This record gives sequence, structure tokens and C-alpha cells, in this order.
Amino acid sequence: MGRALALALVLFASVAGAAAPDPGYDAWGGWRGISTAANGRFRTEQIDGVWWLITPDGHGFFSVGVDHLRPGGDFSPALNRAPYYDNIIAKYGSETAWAAATLPRLQDLGINTIGAFSEPQWFPSSLAYTVRLGLSAYAPAVPGVPTPLVAQVTRDYYDPAFATGVNANIAAQAGPCAADPWCIGIFTDNELGLNQSLAEVWPYLDAYLTLPAGAPGKQAAQQFLADRFANDITAFNAEWGTALSTFADVQTLTALTPAPAAPPASPTGSAAQIATRRAFDAAVAARFHQVTHDALRALAPDMLILGSRLLILSTRPEVLTAIAPYVDVMTVNYYEVADTILQLAPNYPAEYGIPFEKLFDDLDTMYRLTGKPFLIGEFSYRAADAGLPNTLPPFFPTLATQADRAAALAAYLRRVVARPYLVGAHWYQYMDQPAEGRFDGENQNFGLVDINDNLWVTLTDRLREVAHGVAPRRQLAPGGVGRRGEDCIVEWTSTAPPPLRRRTPPASRFACVDGDASCDTDSVAGQCTIDVTPCAAIDDTRLACAVAAPNVISVTRLSPDTPALGAALQASLDSIAQPGTLPGTCGAAVRVVLPAGRRATLRTHAAAAARVDRDTVRLICKAR
Repeated sequence: MGRALALALVLFASVAGAAAPDPGYDAWGGWRGISTAANGRFRTEQIDGVWWLITPDGHGFFSVGVDHLRPGGDFSPALNRAPYYDNIIAKYGSETAWAAATLPRLQDLGINTIGAFSEPQWFPSSLAYTVRLGLSAYAPAVPGVPTPLVAQVTRDYYDPAFATGVNANIAAQAGPCAADPWCIGIFTDNELGLNQSLAEVWPYLDAYLTLPAGAPGKQAAQQFLADRFANDITAFNAEWGTALSTFADVQTLTALTPAPAAPPASPTGSAAQIATRRAFDAAVAARFHQVTHDALRALAPDMLILGSRLLILSTRPEVLTAIAPYVDVMTVNYYEVADTILQLAPNYPAEYGIPFEKLFDDLDTMYRLTGKPFLIGEFSYRAADAGLPNTLPPFFPTLATQADRAAALAAYLRRVVARPYLVGAHWYQYMDQPAEGRFDGENQNFGLVDINDNLWVTLTDRLREVAHGVAPRRQLAPGGVGRRGEDCIVEWTSTAPPPLRRRTPPASRFACVDGDASCDTDSVAGQCTIDVTPCAAIDDTRLACAVAAPNVISVTRLSPDTPALGAALQASLDSIAQPGTLPGTCGAAVRVVLPAGRRATLRTHAAAAARVDRDTVRLICKAR
């Protein structure tokens, strides 16, 4: 796609050594430092290795959003009322007055997007927004499947009623977004059980076999099995211990042996049986996303499809690659999960999702699998000092204080901003939930404001500090050693920003002041925790450097030479020196802890056929 990148002309027009002026933002909230083709709607583009949402005027937009932004708050069945609503009416007198007071508050905090479960009509032509639909509801339920821990309904997406219902209703539900340039795009649903997981007790193969003979889902299962086994019924019988004569006999099956275990227990069966069940899960996931994609494309070819808001820890690689062709942006509701929960089922992420060692490792893997830009649809933290029960759901850590909550938010957002494939993150939610519980019992301190509409000041002060000015930080830095035409084989990003000065692109010198929430991801005095991430095969117009995927990358020097750090860095580099590496693929973030006043230096050597990229990266922790 043609583009005219104005970054060098605007951002680095200062005198040598002076800080770069901020070129400002357009009416939509897009940063003018990124200027590219405009089509009158929000769209996506990867520019110099970094994914952006692009505003209708053609500028780079990083979405800092908040979910559940609406005057009604949460209805509490125990109270038979919505306490937040009652409180804002008492405070402001009307919903309109609430909106008038809330808009400047959001803008002051650096929030530029209205997220899911919100009512954007209160803020017309003022903030970009997203729309969440529930298109799965048009598919009929499969009776008899146990209810999962994450309450979802198993549905037959092959039933003609699903496609018919989606197509008949899509104009009414998505039409207003299609007609409004302030609408970023559409979420097709939320946290569906796309494979066996805490949101889907049985694999879809087992669920659909319980349907009556001839049911659409059961017919789809039969066709899937015939294709998977190349019409060799003997091979199917050998895998499953059955004695079918033809694949048409699948219509007589009501169960497979062994029966599936309920997650978080480990999957049952042989490796081949597990693989077959997982492959059909992926086929069903693709079916949902293809039907919804086709309906939305028919309605508005240029409206972004933001996916179905995937559930944390519960989406397998097979599903990700199956649904990627049908979305413009992959959205994941990505919360930090309490260690105590993970200890109860340590194998769950690897068996029902993607394994990880630390927060964001699995998200990094998701991008490497799909090559799509990602949006975090929900994240949040809660604290005990709010006085709320914080009991439902039990999966998330309950921090001690609002100061801890603020520190967690800041560290999370810095890691988001440092990942070039992420185009935004949306905090869940605007207001606290009622202590007496909302419709499903949730009773958490998740709000930016309390139930009386007062800011949680410690939290929101930190949000303001981190959220403002994130767009200029979203640049990859080449290592700066060797010829410019080869410096894009490997480039670097970090939670500490590169210097935004006259030089373009910036040097890979990442400096942070101890305790600076905008870059230091710990809360420990006297040290900085800085994440550094290598990215490969960058299409970098700043360097006139053509894409080249590295076949080998090695650490040639590390100072101080810490074996554990060297091993982690080499493992991250190895993950992006693979055949078929997609342009802009990044390795796992490597966490570096530096005492205040100290620095670390790392040097690498990357080769792509005859081209060589030698990089030097410096990390600096400045004393406060």
C-alpha cells in the first residue's frame, strides 16, 4: 500500500540533541507523526514494523480504551436497582449531564476509545468507539452439553438458521457503525468457547455427535472425518476403536471412546484422537468466523472486523490459524491470572491454550502464528482496600492497595506499548461493580471510578502518566552497526523508550529513570526492570531496507554476562530465526533488571543469506 511517512519531517525537525517536538493529533485522536493514505474510515497498516490503526484522516492511532462506559452501570438483582445509575442521577441530575462531565475526564486521562459493552451515543463525534455484537445467538443450542465454568452455550454453527439469522440482522446491528466514521469496527461476539476449554466442556466433535442423525452439525462432523481420513473408514476405525462400514455410519454414533474429560482436567485419548478433536474444534471456529466475516463484508467492505474477543488461556494454536483469515484485528481479553489459580491446573494453558512462562509470552506466540495486528479487548486489576468482595470471578489476583493497582496498570500498559503488533488495550471497566453483585454475581473493584463516580485517583493519575504520549514511543530501533540497508534484519523494542531526537530512526539506546512509571515495570526502589524484544524482517522505509528473514541470529557479547539472561535472549532470537518468519515477527520479551546507575550492553549478529546485520543494544537505568 502506498504511503508517505511524515515521521522524519515532523518528529525530527529539531536541532541536534534537542528533544523532538510532538506534531500533535488529528480530530480523531490520531498522531500526526504517522501520516499515510486516508480512506475516510479506520483501517490498519503496518509501518516500519509497527502495526497501527489509521484514522479516517490517515494518521496513526493507538487505542487506549475503556469498556462498559454507560450511565446505567451494572444492575444488581440483590438490590433490584443499578446503584451507579442512582448515584450519577443524584450527582449530575441527568444522563446527559453525566456524559458532559465524563467526556473531559476521559480526555484528561488519555482515553481515546469507547470499548465494548458501552453506549457511545452519549459521546457523539467526540471519541472513537467499537461495537460488540452477539452473533452466536443465531445458532441453535446443542442440548445436553454440560454448562462450562465460563458460562457459554454450545451451538450448531452449521445449522442454516445461523447464517440466515446473521444475514437477516446484520444491517440493523452493524449498519450504524458502517455509516459512522467514528466507529473503529465490530466485535462479532465475546469469549466464545472456540475449542474445548473452561468455556466449552466437550470438544465440538463429541458435542455434535449427540445431535440427531441428519442434523447439520452432525453432517458437518461426518464430512470433516471423511476428509481427515481421506475416505478411509478403516483408518478411522483404527484410531477410534469403532467398526463403521462407511462414513455415513457416523450418523449412528452418539459418543466416542474415551469420553472427553472436563477441563481443567487433561484431555483424554491418544495423541491422534486429541489431534482429531482439536482439528474439528478449529473447523467449527472457522465456520463461525467465516459466516460473520462474509455478512459484514457484504454490508461494508471497509469496516474493520475486530474478531470475537478471545478468552484468556483458552484458544489453541489450531483455532488461531483457522480464524485469522476472517478478521482484520485479533482481539483477546487478556487478564493477568492469579498464580494460585495456575497452580491448581499447571498444564491447562498448554493443553487448552498456549503455554507461557510470563505474562504476554502467549500473546507474542499468537502473533507469530497469525501475523495479524492484535487488540486487547479487556484487562484490569482489583485491590482489597476498595472494600468490595472481589470474589467473582476468582481467577484474578487481588492486590492489596490502589497503589499496587496503579503500579500493575502502568507495567501492563508499558508492555503493551512496547509490542509492535498491538494496536491498543481497553481497560475493563469504567465503574466498579456493585458490592452486592451484578447479574452474574461479579462484585469487583475494576473501575476507574467508584460506585459514586469518584475517580480512584492513585490509579487514574498513573493511567494519565502512561497513556499520554504513547504513540511517539511506538518505534522499532535498529542496532545501528553496519550498513543501513541491512539494519532491518533485526530491530528492537523495549518498555523503555528510545531517544526521540533528531536522528531517524532512533538508536537502540533504551534509558529509564528508576521509578518512572512510563518505563520502569517494577515497583522496587533502586533498580529498573526493562523488557527488551527483538523483531525480525522489518519492512523499514526509514532505512530503505528490504525485508529479509534471518536464518541465524546469535548473541556475540553480553555485559554484564549473566548466563540466565544470555540464554533467555538467545531463545528469543532463535524463535524469530525460523523458516517462513513473517515480516515484523517479534520474539519473547527478555526481562532485564538493572541497579540504578548501571547499564547493560548486548551485541548480536544476524545473517539472511549474504546479508549481515550486527546490532548493539544499550539498556540504561538512571538513578532518580
